[in-house]
Amino acid sequence: MTMIASALPGCKPEDEPPRRGPGRLTAAPSPDAGVAATEPGTGSLGTIRITAPEAEAPTPAADATAPEAVEAADASSPEATPEARLSAEVLAAIQAPPTPEGESTARRHHTKGVALQRRLDIPAAIREYREALRAWPGHVASNYAMASALAMQGDTGGALHHLEILAALGGPEAHLRLDAARTDPDLVSLESSPDFRRLTGWVPVRVSTAPDLEDPQAIGSTVALLRKATVPAFDGGPWSKPVQATTLYVRVDDPAAAAMADTLLPVLPSAVKRVDSRFLGEDKPLVLVLAAGGGELPAMSTLNTPADAVDQRLSARVPEGIEHLHLKKTGFFTWERVEDSGRRIDRTGRYELENGALSLDYRQVTETPREGDAPDVQVDQGRRSTHKAVVEDGALVVDGVPFRPGPAVGP
Repeated sequence: MTMIASALPGCKPEDEPPRRGPGRLTAAPSPDAGVAATEPGTGSLGTIRITAPEAEAPTPAADATAPEAVEAADASSPEATPEARLSAEVLAAIQAPPTPEGESTARRHHTKGVALQRRLDIPAAIREYREALRAWPGHVASNYAMASALAMQGDTGGALHHLEILAALGGPEAHLRLDAARTDPDLVSLESSPDFRRLTGWVPVRVSTAPDLEDPQAIGSTVALLRKATVPAFDGGPWSKPVQATTLYVRVDDPAAAAMADTLLPVLPSAVKRVDSRFLGEDKPLVLVLAAGGGELPAMSTLNTPADAVDQRLSARVPEGIEHLHLKKTGFFTWERVEDSGRRIDRTGRYELENGALSLDYRQVTETPREGDAPDVQVDQGRRSTHKAVVEDGALVVDGVPFRPGPAVGP
């Protein structure tokens, strides 16, 4: 697409809707939303063929499900850090390393909770997540899943509490899930909450079309592609003013909008021009105007060569469940498979991607749930495999399975 920088007209856009401030949701944290720091149970670990050295159990902290434990220490201050918004008891609980038994217990209850949530049995799913967090309060996946389930049940305060925990935990996995929360349909009820926006960086992006672009699918396809990249994009309708090229308008003196623009621009073709605007309101801080001129904007979220897959978070749906693949720039990779049956396979190690082949040298952990007992865990070291890997239709096809860019996140 041939794109030339354009400037905003020196007046308020004619099609700009009435300006409105964002709605606000407030709710006190729910007692059910907290995590527990009680000592994990002493049930069997199940069958473990290779185990890590036994870790020392963390010192039990106060039960973080108590209302006084989940209250933020300084929640009234918008500038407060996540650590300042959580009580000392919660911080101690989530920062304590899990015992091997606690980690196994947490994963088992988390898997059950995900299956229940998929069947929309939300109360039962919450009970499983609560047990998972009692065993391992700092389990990232269970905290995110609990936030999702509580939001679906209408518990805004409880959901935000667990997102606050993710922010306090930090680390790549927690930040990935906070980014993904921006477009997670299970969390849509939180979008008007200032705390949700603060924690996730949620800022709406309106996608509009210039008068000379006669493509009824341009907005819909672009919105879908941006949302896959965790950008909260929405249909902005037609743009009344003519533009010479596709342009991203950013509200001036709006740090959140500027941060989202920094997230958005790398996803777009390099020729898209950013223009700061003083005419955009709080309800419309970012507008992407698509203009005619050749080229296809949807190509921005597809892969053209196998090398394009490096440092992308790819996902694929397989008959058994979902797979997530991340080929890191460092030469290491993670390949996760979560089956609908509850079985989980994690492969981590080094990779080489060249000449249409993906060569792996890795460690594999297979966790199979067992009814009424701890899961069976098998660890295989020193495994190697080679897979055919080619790019077709914008996806990295590995052994016939298409992996496409997108957030590798789920409950």
